[in-house]
Amino acid sequence: MSDTPSEPTRTRTPRHEARQNVLNATLELLAERDPDQITVRDIAERAGHHHRFIQDWFGGKSHLFAEAFQEINVHVAQMINFERSSIDGPDPLIVRSVRLMNWLVANDPSLVTGDRMRPVITRVQNMYQDRFGIETETARLLAQRMMFFITGVVLFKDVFGFAEMDIPRQVALEFDIARSLGSRPG
Repeated sequence: MSDTPSEPTRTRTPRHEARQNVLNATLELLAERDPDQITVRDIAERAGHHHRFIQDWFGGKSHLFAEAFQEINVHVAQMINFERSSIDGPDPLIVRSVRLMNWLVANDPSLVTGDRMRPVITRVQNMYQDRFGIETETARLLAQRMMFFITGVVLFKDVFGFAEMDIPRQVALEFDIARSLGSRPG
């Protein structure tokens, strides 16, 4: 037996796991802070990896945020439920998505395309089609209109003078418009 201390053994995290750790850390931080308040070092520290890997694995902060945006929007699409009684303000996950989209548009607009919003738009479009019997193109336009409204509420509430009580009334108005355009009363 040797009396010399042995070197601690380090195990390497597989790349796909390490990438997922970084993405998860990013999502956690985005739940806590606005994108402008998050640094690459904050993300790396939370994930337990060196900050240089963010550039290597994702192509930098903007690309990492674009992946996080995609991930958030998949969850937003799954949770959307436009019941009048349940809408009193945008869900925190929706607020996070809009703020992140705004950051991406300001920092690297090429990373924000219709494809990244597709799950959300499709979910709202399907809701209009299923609930009100609205034809596809009109349902898509109404879905885009709803996304503009939500974006406006999150980013420009004070500019447009939105009060909290206006949100359910605006959603009710959207439903009235959809009802008048559709073949089902909804």
